[in-house]
Amino acid sequence: MLTVLSKYPSPKIAILGDMRELGLYSKSAHQQIYRLALKSCDTLISVGHETTKYFGDKAIKFLNYSEASKYLQQNLPNKATILIKGSQNTIFLEELVKSILKNPNDSQNLCRQSKYWTKIKNSI
Repeated sequence: MLTVLSKYPSPKIAILGDMRELGLYSKSAHQQIYRLALKSCDTLISVGHETTKYFGDKAIKFLNYSEASKYLQQNLPNKATILIKGSQNTIFLEELVKSILKNPNDSQNLCRQSKYWTKIKNSI
């Protein structure tokens, strides 16, 4: 998807969350994605402990979607193309998507919006 993002006109933003299922390959895989992302976007935002640890200093780093969401709401350029991708495991980037939707009613189409998931997200 980063290669696809690179084909779009600027401004291009990649918001990447931790890849939690990599085990021993976590460091090298996060560093590889970081390098690819830098070639593909104008702004790189990372979310999570793994990306904070393994992405370099050209990423804007946040530990959770809430912090990233606040930043993005204040710094979202007009007509930006945004790629948002993260692990399903406690990153919950769909909540960040909610915060930037032009039509808030579209949030019903996002994943993990049931009462079950809301309870889990509120407990973290």
